[in-house]
Amino acid sequence: MEHNNQTVKRKSQFAQVIERLLTNKGAVVGVSILLLIVIISLVGPLFCPYGYNEMILTDKFMAPCAKHLLGTDAYGRDIFTRLIYGARYSLLLGITGALAGMAVGIVLGLIDGYLGGMFDTVFMRFLDIWAAIPGQLLSIIIATALGPGFVNTIIALSIGEVPLVIRLLRGQILSVRKEDYLEAAHSINASPGRIMFKHILPNVISPVIVNTTMNIGAIITSAAALSYLGLGIKPPNPEWGAMLAAGKSYVGVYNWLVLYPGLCIAIVVLCVNLFGDGLRDAIDPKMKK
Repeated sequence: MEHNNQTVKRKSQFAQVIERLLTNKGAVVGVSILLLIVIISLVGPLFCPYGYNEMILTDKFMAPCAKHLLGTDAYGRDIFTRLIYGARYSLLLGITGALAGMAVGIVLGLIDGYLGGMFDTVFMRFLDIWAAIPGQLLSIIIATALGPGFVNTIIALSIGEVPLVIRLLRGQILSVRKEDYLEAAHSINASPGRIMFKHILPNVISPVIVNTTMNIGAIITSAAALSYLGLGIKPPNPEWGAMLAAGKSYVGVYNWLVLYPGLCIAIVVLCVNLFGDGLRDAIDPKMKK
C-alpha cells in the first residue's frame, strides 16, 4: 500500500512538472520548433530531389531560386538538402555530447559524493585543474589529438561538460547524505552501488537534467566551431559548422553559403535555451527569476 502511494506521489509530481512546462510559452515554442526540425531532418530527405553530396557543376554558386531554394555551393550541391541532412549531425552531436558528459559526470560525482573524506579532497583538487581549462580549448586539444570524426568529436565535446556535472551532483549529494532514507539503507547493509543509484541518484538528478538540457545548445555551437576549424565532422558530411567553414572563403560574394547554416545554428540554440529555461522553472519554480 505504501509503495502504491509513493508511485502515485511520483506520478503527480511528474504531472505537475509537465503542467508547469506547458504553461511556459517560451518552452512550448522552443520544443515545438525543435520537434519540427527533428521531423524535417528525418523525413525531409525522402522528398529532396538531390542527394546531399550530389554535384551539379553547371549549377555551382547558383543564388536561391525555384530550382535550388537556398542556392548551391562551390560544387553545385543543393544547400537546402545539405541543411536538412546536416540537422541530423548537429542535433545528434549536441544531444549525444551532452548525454555522454552527463553520464560520466554522474558516475564520478556519485562515487566522489558517496566516498567523501580523503578521496573527495584529492579528487576535487584534480577536478580544479580539469575545470581550469576552458571547455572550448579542451575540446580543441582533444579533437586535435584524436583527429576529426563523429565519435572523436563527441568525446572532445563531452569531456568539457564533465566537471560541471560532477560539482553540481556532489553539492546535491552533500545536502542529502544525512537523510533518514540513506541511514535506513546503510542499516540493512545495502550495497554501495544500490545506495548510489537507487537511493541517492533519483533524489539529486533533477538539477543535472536541467543543466544538461541547457548545455545542449552550447555543445551544438562548440561542435560547429570544431567543424569550422576542420576538427569536427569530416567532409563531405553536411554538418552545419562544416558548411560554414566551406563557405567562409566566399562570404563576401555568395553570402547564402554561410547565412543559412548560421541561421539554423542560431535557431536551434535559441530553442534549446528556451526549453531549458522552461524546464528549470518547471522542476523548481523557486529558481524562476
